[in-house]
Amino acid sequence: MRIWKRFCLKLGLLALLIVIIVGFFTFGLTRAVSAMPATEGDDPTEVALQVRVPTNCRTGPGKPYDIVTVLHTGKTVNVLARHKTEDFWLIENPSGCDTTCWVWGYYAAVTGPKDSLQIEEAPPLPTEVTLNVSVPTNCRVGPGKAYDIACVLHTGKTVNVLAKHETEDFWLIDHPDGCDTTCWVWGYHATLTGPASCLPIEEPPPTPTEVNLQVSVPTNCRVGPGKDYDIISVLHTGKTVNVIARHKTADFWVVENPEGSGSCWVWGKYATLTGPGSCLPIEEPPTD
Repeated sequence: MRIWKRFCLKLGLLALLIVIIVGFFTFGLTRAVSAMPATEGDDPTEVALQVRVPTNCRTGPGKPYDIVTVLHTGKTVNVLARHKTEDFWLIENPSGCDTTCWVWGYYAAVTGPKDSLQIEEAPPLPTEVTLNVSVPTNCRVGPGKAYDIACVLHTGKTVNVLAKHETEDFWLIDHPDGCDTTCWVWGYHATLTGPASCLPIEEPPPTPTEVNLQVSVPTNCRVGPGKDYDIISVLHTGKTVNVIARHKTADFWVVENPEGSGSCWVWGKYATLTGPGSCLPIEEPPTD
């Protein structure tokens, strides 16, 4: 009986020892597995970003900075830093160049420990404002059709913007042909880069009150508007005349006689007007 008790005691101690050894081994294995490095693509310290709509990536955080490229949907990029407001993120250039750019966070989904990212100071704002147009656009001596055309700003040409109209519909630019002058361009077809909101407001020059006319081919000047009226003189190309009034249809113009005193009517088909032609009085044609 005493021998049996000793055997049971030894068996219990052996079982306890086995449990302790198995537990120690399991604990050590768990520690070893947890200490193994993460596999590629599962780096818990990496912060990544995707956008749900194509988003411009710029040289700095905001529209005053130039566009570098576009981050398209489905593309995942590494995030390197954040703006202090967390509205913009500094990322690797999605085009694969060894550079960086800033993307707006409004359409972005960021994964990873973004709070661990360092805060990056924005680069200095560009001070130069430039403009180009999507269609050839007249550049005038003032903001609007009442002013003479100085030249044409063509697509592909970038010009410096010096000031803006108070309505921000027109922009005062360097003359696109390189002359040492300025002219005004309508903003409808224009794209600006740089801090346009910081531009000074420029008062437009006085609206011209005189309306002038030239023709592209020699044109008869008659007693009234149309072929039923006698010819008084001929307005030749290169000759500029003052416009006194207009026909209600705006197809004919009353001008100072280019070859003498008085006035006569000229057909507008080949005519180019400068000045506020719409402000001219309407004249009734002669009845005799």
